[in-house]
Amino acid sequence: VKSQDVNQDGAIEIPFMVPLPGYDKPEATQEDRDMTHYLLEWRSFGGQLSDTVATWFYNPNHGYYLELPEVPQGAFTVMVHSEENEYVFYEWKNQKAGAPLLAIKPFDIAAFSQTPAYGNLYQNETTVWGAQVYPRGYDYFDFDTVKQNFHLIVE
Repeated sequence: VKSQDVNQDGAIEIPFMVPLPGYDKPEATQEDRDMTHYLLEWRSFGGQLSDTVATWFYNPNHGYYLELPEVPQGAFTVMVHSEENEYVFYEWKNQKAGAPLLAIKPFDIAAFSQTPAYGNLYQNETTVWGAQVYPRGYDYFDFDTVKQNFHLIVE
């Protein structure tokens, strides 16, 4: 990830990787630490670093990032459900994961039609990226905003 003007204000922003809560707990295993997920905080630079101007959940494994304009830092964490090939956002309360908020998962096109719980975020010739907002997730996300803030990583 390179420095770039992410908010189109004419200033270059610098990305900072910020670990999501839960991966630095003393009881976390090395495998847990190796699987740490991060937010990308974009900070503007005009001679000195200033406030964060954008925050993304950056997922190179599935080829997307999700802009998180209104979610307070430390309010959630993300876990991978490997068997389902999905990333699930969970509330973070009292130093532990709580209720699920949002799941994002790539599907092949044929399989997606059989998963009514997921809405279509983006589709290409072979893959549909789907999202499911859970009941507690509506405190932070709605499907239309997730769809608007979902972007494929273009290099």
